[in-house]
Amino acid sequence: MANGIAALLNTLTLSDVEAMPPAERRSFVELCQRWGQLAERARSYCVDPLASGILADLGRGYRGE
Repeated sequence: MANGIAALLNTLTLSDVEAMPPAERRSFVELCQRWGQLAERARSYCVDPLASGILADLGRGYRGE
């Protein structure tokens, strides 16, 4: 599913975003930022696949939500 969403985002143009109502655009920005943060966090887990648990999370900078 993530690959399909990425493919859709790759076809999105600036005109598409500018045509969105302001509230919808703000929501879209927040959603993209949130998923960007999650993607970065997932990428940091790939650094040492053997390290796991709370201490490993803290070492990676993850402090919970």
